[in-house]
Amino acid sequence: MRKTFAALIALAAPTVEADASFRYVLGGADCAPEVGVLHVSGSRLRLEGANGIAIYDGLEQMLVGLDASNRTFMQIEVDDDAQDFQRDVASASMTRVDRELERANAMLAQQRAEADARCRKDRSQCAAASMLQGIDLDAMMNMDVGALAAQQEQMIGQLDEKTLRQAGIDPAQMRAQLDDAKTQAAKARSKEERGPVEVVDTGRSETHDRIACRVRELRAGDALVESRCEAGFDALGLDERDRRGVERGYKRLTSYAESFQPIVDRFGVAAGAPRPEGLVVRQVCYGDDGRERGRATLAIAREPLAEALFEIPADYRPMMGAGAPEPEG
Repeated sequence: MRKTFAALIALAAPTVEADASFRYVLGGADCAPEVGVLHVSGSRLRLEGANGIAIYDGLEQMLVGLDASNRTFMQIEVDDDAQDFQRDVASASMTRVDRELERANAMLAQQRAEADARCRKDRSQCAAASMLQGIDLDAMMNMDVGALAAQQEQMIGQLDEKTLRQAGIDPAQMRAQLDDAKTQAAKARSKEERGPVEVVDTGRSETHDRIACRVRELRAGDALVESRCEAGFDALGLDERDRRGVERGYKRLTSYAESFQPIVDRFGVAAGAPRPEGLVVRQVCYGDDGRERGRATLAIAREPLAEALFEIPADYRPMMGAGAPEPEG
């Protein structure tokens, strides 16, 4: 009787809340999503990608960035007030950048005039004058790779190797950097020529690993850039605690990223691929020739996760100027 009673209690008790890990299996050339690994434990998320590791606490609305290269961390509040403040700071900072750039251009114009005057009197001063003429502060500030590459090429063409070495510049290294900049500029021009990336809802549905998802295509004009099959968070088979955690965390972090929009607008940074509406279950990337060059497929493991995954390692220290408290222990 006691065994039967115990069994009935076990059946009536709520199931143990399971955590979940999302990982992408990659194939072909680089087609990795921005976040390659996502761990979910209720309101806590751990995101691992090419740009590092981030830990999000949905209850505290706190984001922690971990830098494994020097074992440091930074804590950032991402609640509504923090986002409003960040947006105001970004806007004010870009206004200041424009004022400082205007002042710097005026000073550069004066230095060029003075260098030209010295060059007319003494030909040995003409190399310095030529270097000043090749400086384009607007291209530097706006990170115009093509303009910077042209600027470097002009400088190399006007100065001999001896003069460059005297200025502390390695000609071979400078040419290698120039070739790399040209390659990046060509890729940027190719993207610009294709036009902005738009999302096309195909109306098709697929099933991957028993997860139903909707197929959307990213197109630049007539060119197919990427195909994604996206699933709503309620289709992932998570328990209710984890489903709410990952859905709320995704919305909060997306909203925080948008608070930096004044900086993106000021520097004219090309918009990346439109963000998914849910979680990407399958992603296929295409080259300029229309052929598939790589893909990423989601794999989900439902398993208890170690608490340490969502904590700042004890030997990590705050980043310089981060103003974050020392971790306990």
